[in-house]
Amino acid sequence: MKNRLANIFPDTSFIYKVFYFFVFATILVLPFHKIFASFPLTFAGMAGVIALLFSGGVKSGNRNPEMLLWCLIFFAFLPGFFIANDQSLAWKDVSGKLYLFATPLLFFFLKPPDEKLFRRMLRLFVFSCLVFILVSISIAIYNFLMHGVSHFFYKELVRFTTMHPSYIGMYINFAIVITGIDFFRNNSKLEKKQRIFYLIALAIMFVYLLILTAKTAILIGGISLIWMFVYWGKKQGKFKLAITYLILALVLLSAIALSNKDIRTRVGMLFNYNEVNYDNSVLSRQYQWLSAWQLINDSNWQGVGADVSTDKLVEYYAKNNFQKGVDERYNTHNQYLQLVVDGGWPALLMFCIALAALLHVAYWSRRYMLFFFLLILSISILTECMFETLSGILFFALFGPLLIWEKPSKKA
Repeated sequence: MKNRLANIFPDTSFIYKVFYFFVFATILVLPFHKIFASFPLTFAGMAGVIALLFSGGVKSGNRNPEMLLWCLIFFAFLPGFFIANDQSLAWKDVSGKLYLFATPLLFFFLKPPDEKLFRRMLRLFVFSCLVFILVSISIAIYNFLMHGVSHFFYKELVRFTTMHPSYIGMYINFAIVITGIDFFRNNSKLEKKQRIFYLIALAIMFVYLLILTAKTAILIGGISLIWMFVYWGKKQGKFKLAITYLILALVLLSAIALSNKDIRTRVGMLFNYNEVNYDNSVLSRQYQWLSAWQLINDSNWQGVGADVSTDKLVEYYAKNNFQKGVDERYNTHNQYLQLVVDGGWPALLMFCIALAALLHVAYWSRRYMLFFFLLILSISILTECMFETLSGILFFALFGPLLIWEKPSKKA
C-alpha cells in the first residue's frame, strides 16, 4: 500500500500521501454522488490536520494568503444566522457550509502539491466526468433499446444518480476548461494521437451539454467554446481561420440540437413560455425571482434570517399564485438573491467583495483555470442556489482552494 501511494504521490510524507489519496477519491466520486463525496473530503481534512501536527505543515504555510479569501465566502452566510430568531435552526443551514471555511483554511497551512500532482488531480476530474458521460449515455441507450423510451435529455439522462442536471452541467463545463487550457499549454509537446484525443474529449463534453439541455450550462459552454477559438486564433496568428472554425462548430452543434425533439423543446422554452406550463424552468424562475425581490424590498434589504427565509418565500409564492413554488418550497434559485433574503445587504456585499477579490487575484496572476472556475461560479449561481446544496458546496470548497495552489503563469 505504501509503495503504491509513493508511485502516485511522490516526494511527500506518508500522511500527505494519505491526504492526497482522499482528495483523489473525492474528485473521482464527486460527479456521481454528492453524499458519498463528503466522506473522503472529510477524511482528507482529518489527514491534513494530522499532517499539520506531525509533518511541519504549519511552518511551511503562508504561501498563498489569497487562500483566505475563500473563507470570506463562508462569512457571507453568517449574517443570515445572526439575525435569525431560531439560531439552532439557522445553524443547520450554516453548518452545512463549513466546508467553505475549513477547506481553504486547511489548504492555507498545508504544503502545496508539486506541478505534476496538481495536474493529476485536475485530469482525474476530467476523467471522472468522461466516465459519468459514458455511464449516462450507456444507460439511456439501454432504456431506449429495451423499453423504447428516450431518456436522452435533462433529468431523465441523469436519473441514475442523485445529481441535478444543472450541477452536472457545471462540472462538465469545468472539465472543458481544464481540458482546453491543458491542450493549449501543451499543444507543441503533444503528438498527433494525443491532440486527437483532446479534441475528441472536448467534442464529447460539448455534445453532452447539448443533450443534457441545462440552459445555463449551455450558455457557459458557449462562452468557453468562443474563448477557445479566439485564444487559439490570436496565439497562432490565424484569427480569421479561428472565426471560421468557430462558426462551423456552432453550426454543427446547432444542427445536433435541432435534430433532437427534446432539445428543441427545451431550448424553445427560452423564447416561448406561458403561465400554464409549470415544468418550464424559465417561467418558474420568473415567479421565484419576483417573489424574492418583493420579500427583499419589504424587509428593507435587512434579511429575514436563514431560519424562516423559505417560509417567507412560500408566503410570497402563494401571493403570486405560484403553486408549484408553494408545494416544492423552492428557494430563490439565485444565490445572490438568496443571500439578501437570508442575511440582507451585508451578506451580499461580503460575498461580492470576496468574489471580486478572487477574480482580481486570478486575472492578474494569470491563474486561468481559477479565473474561468470563478466565472463558472458567478454565472451558475444566477439560476441556482449552488451554495444551498451539498453538490455545490463540495465542488466550490474543494476546487476553489485547490486552484489557488496553481503557480501563477508567466505567459499570457
